[in-house]
Amino acid sequence: MLLDYNKLCFTYDDPSHLRVFPLYYVSFCYIAIIRWRCHFMLVYEFSIDQPVSYHFTGKFKSPEPQWKHDELPLDDYEIILVTDGTLYLQYLDHKYEVRKGEVLLLPPSAAGCRKGYRPSDCSFYWLHFICTSAVSCQEMDSSLQLQGSPLNRGKIFLSSCFTVTRLEKIVVLLKQLQDAVRFDSHPLILNYMTTIVLLELYQQFYSQMSYRTSAVSSKSQVYHDIVDYVNRNMNKSITVSQIAEEFGFNEKYLSHMFSSISGMPLKQFILQSKINEANFLLSDTNMQIAEISAALGFSDPHVFMKSYKRITGLTPTEYRNAFSRRMLFHK
Repeated sequence: MLLDYNKLCFTYDDPSHLRVFPLYYVSFCYIAIIRWRCHFMLVYEFSIDQPVSYHFTGKFKSPEPQWKHDELPLDDYEIILVTDGTLYLQYLDHKYEVRKGEVLLLPPSAAGCRKGYRPSDCSFYWLHFICTSAVSCQEMDSSLQLQGSPLNRGKIFLSSCFTVTRLEKIVVLLKQLQDAVRFDSHPLILNYMTTIVLLELYQQFYSQMSYRTSAVSSKSQVYHDIVDYVNRNMNKSITVSQIAEEFGFNEKYLSHMFSSISGMPLKQFILQSKINEANFLLSDTNMQIAEISAALGFSDPHVFMKSYKRITGLTPTEYRNAFSRRMLFHK
């Protein structure tokens, strides 16, 4: 596997800050933008022939807007997934600015401590794990070239900081892991569940990079523009006819084209996307069902609850109760 990153990185004069931006679509060209205020970023390659070893996990919510991360050593790997606000964290002489939907991966080191360098009014999940096998690391300093999936070699790679495409999927996996911890599950179960979190992160990172470096047809560009449109308008009542009008296509043609690429009718994709977002809100917030319904553009809470049960087989309350054992920390 050859990693080459110039197509991905933008260099700035100030080497003290790193900032990662989400995906955007520009003139029907789907591009992954990872913007730097740092002269480098790292990619770690992990072996998954055997599961990694779970250490501990939790959900943190800052107790006040002026909270700063304590100065703490790090003797294992840590993954931080920000779900609200911005985390300002310094580690090994580098300052990171991590926003909602972004992941930070930190390696163990005896040479430095993590500490906040400015107030961080935020919430985030964190997961610590240990690798018994060797972990390789290389600097991202040229354009990314992917030559086959590293999974074929029993490997995965993760960037030190990137934006996830499906935040709710990662949150649900972390909630399931926390639920297993609460029930004192066998360590081997926790190890495999931790590895599954890493695999999902890898899948989201790898799919972005694979798309970024592949030749993209005009139909694929439109497909990804539609996905982005749905995600950006999640709080509205979206119909296929509205999307067809927005993109200037015949409704039947657009529906057929979308289905041929995604394997799912556009109408179903819209509803499934809203249900996925509902899962995140149900598992990670204390919003009332009516509030979630309104936030997702449903005309009535009863319509939302009926649609939710038809897709998931559960009521929203049943889903929320299944993941009620959140391990919440305030310091």
